[in-house]
Formats: sequence, structure tokens, C-alpha cells
Amino acid sequence: MGRHVIVVLGPTWYESPFHDLEGYKVIRKLGMLDINPEEVALAVFSGGEDVEPCLYGGQDPRNICYTNIRRDYFEQRIFNHCRKHAIKMTGICRGFQFLNVMSGGKMYQHLNYHGQFHPAYFSWKKENYAVSSTHHQMVYLPEDAIPIIWSSARRSNIYIGPTGEFATPPEKEIEAAIFPSTKIVGVQFHPEMMLPTAPGYAAYIELMTDYLSLGFEDFLAKYSEANHVKRAQA
Repeated sequence: MGRHVIVVLGPTWYESPFHDLEGYKVIRKLGMLDINPEEVALAVFSGGEDVEPCLYGGQDPRNICYTNIRRDYFEQRIFNHCRKHAIKMTGICRGFQFLNVMSGGKMYQHLNYHGQFHPAYFSWKKENYAVSSTHHQMVYLPEDAIPIIWSSARRSNIYIGPTGEFATPPEKEIEAAIFPSTKIVGVQFHPEMMLPTAPGYAAYIELMTDYLSLGFEDFLAKYSEANHVKRAQA
């Protein structure tokens, strides 16, 4: 039967976008990861609490991180299990942040004005689409990560860094990235809160369809900003 199952960690509403991926069965039974890992195509890490700063070498002197260390360690075990069994992983909001940390990244512990719909630039589409946000933290990407979606205009004027310091504004406010070291892709925004008719939702379904169907190097070549620029200049 091959890898045809998508396992969603978290509340049922995070399942909705994955029902639009043809040829896959969406379930919430974590036991599937242990019992039949060879059938699992994708594990989806969902939203929720902030990632514990100790996992990225950070500190929280301002007491602004709302964490759940038990969840972090539980999902860390799932992450390691998926890596062992070559199960692809993706994340939404906190899930993206968690996978960023697992891939060597850190976190901006606070930023403002990120709690509503806003335009984001989808690099492979060369278009701005509206996306839904509910976060107060943002990924501080590892050096090898490749941003593929980012806010079209700077929205924040406060950035608190990984150790609680006021930080310099980043070049881009990241909404999605690929992590080559772990072969993971994730998004900061909430596709499950978007209308299925929205262009940004359709682009997300395209992204996830390609992630599941393409070999990782082909996926990386299509979606990385560097490869996209080279093709545009050719």
C-alpha cells in the first residue's frame, strides 16, 4: 500500500487542509507511528504553546514564554521516531516553531501585530496572498534554512530575541521555510483557518502535495528561493 497515511498531532481542526490532499488517509491515531510506520507519509505538528527556551539554548528572563515542557519532550520523541523511520514532517504555527528548533533554529520570543490576516509573499508563485496568523513568537532560522514565504511588509516594531534581549529586526518576517538538514517544511500561518477558495490556501495545498509526492531534492529545487531566482534569470 505504500505511505498513504497522514497522522495529525493535536486538535481535529488541524486535519482540514490535509483532507484536500488526494490519495491520503488522515487520522489522529499516534499509535500508527509505532505499529505501521512504513505506511505513514506525514506527521503534522500542530499549534499551541511556545517552545521551551532551554531547547534552543535560550533564556526567558522577561517571563513571556508560555510553555509546556512535557509536550516539548513528548513531541521531541515523536520527531526522533519519524527521523528514524523516514517519515516526513510538517508543522503549523507552534508546530513550525518546534520543528525549527529541532532543526537547529532558535526563536524570537515576542513580536507584536501578528494576530490577524495579512499579506504574505509566496516566493515560488511571485504573488502576495492573505494568510491567517495568531502567533506572538517567530522563528529565528538556522543558517541552512530556506525561507519560502514571508510577510510582504514589516509588521512589528518589537522583537525580543532568544535570550530575552531586544533584537534587531530580521531581514524577513518568516511565514514558511524549508529545513534541508531534517528535510522538513512548515508554515507559521494557519491554513486550517483559511477558506478553501483562497489563493493562499490553494498555494499551501500545492506546497504540501509537492512535498509528499516529490523527492526531497526535487522539492527543494522547486521551492528554494535561490533556485527560483536562477530560473528567473535564465
